[in-house]
Amino acid sequence: GLTAICAIVYRMLGVPGFDAIAHAMTTIATGGFSTSDASMGAFMDERADIAAIFFMLAGGMPFGVYMIALRGNWRAALSDPQMRAFLALSGALVAIMTGYLTLASDLEFARAARLAAFNVVSILTGTGYATADYAGADVRWGPFAFAFFFLLTFVGGCAGSTTCGIKIFRFQVMFAALKAYLSEMVRPHGVAPIRYAGRKLTDDTVYSVLSFVFLYLASFAVLAIIMSLLGEDFTTAVSAAATSISNVGPGLGGTIGPAGTFASLPDNAKWVLSVGMLVGRLEVLAVLVLFAPSFWRS
Repeated sequence: GLTAICAIVYRMLGVPGFDAIAHAMTTIATGGFSTSDASMGAFMDERADIAAIFFMLAGGMPFGVYMIALRGNWRAALSDPQMRAFLALSGALVAIMTGYLTLASDLEFARAARLAAFNVVSILTGTGYATADYAGADVRWGPFAFAFFFLLTFVGGCAGSTTCGIKIFRFQVMFAALKAYLSEMVRPHGVAPIRYAGRKLTDDTVYSVLSFVFLYLASFAVLAIIMSLLGEDFTTAVSAAATSISNVGPGLGGTIGPAGTFASLPDNAKWVLSVGMLVGRLEVLAVLVLFAPSFWRS
């Protein structure tokens, strides 16, 4: 349903029929595949990129919330802590990047906000669309934007969405656990239960989240090291590892950045990154459990 609505909106904004359908299918799915080498930048004049921001956010929110809303319980849907955190984080990150572009590139506020909103939401949700080259000369993105987008690669959207990455609820659980642990350090004899959405979390739940994040980052490190051993420069190796395990799409640098492709990478690197994409999409643990001998025993 969301895909159909997205396609209709794109078409109403002047995007050709085939392109509207194709981009709708990869917007809600946060897949990012485009019919143009310029990605969504080819349709900026039609304002399709502005519409894409809203639909990428829609794809990054938990789909269970939509079902709750459709049943008439809007209050419960809007009170979902994961969705609220995701939207608040998106707004804050867009504001930061808008301010940076306005000051660093002397852009008009409207253009800076448009570029910042689209590219931040695209990377945050793992969609991977692009309307600008971060290494381009027309806009001075600079080292700050490189580091900013690199960190966003790991975040992802909400659990129960079409996005990949670590996901918002795991960050919420980690921060809740950190707060509880710090409280226990200050008051060793106190009890600081870890809560999420008003419910107390079991130790097993917290440990599973922390284990996942550790394995996720460890898998990224292994991929980056292998890419470096295959002869890739630091920027390409690290960003390729991050974008593959997070299923984002474009990396950083001149080779695999928004204006580049992975075509020039050696075959061995493509195999490594293919494995990384599968590991990230299956969320690491589902792959690693296959190597446990007990899994295969009857």
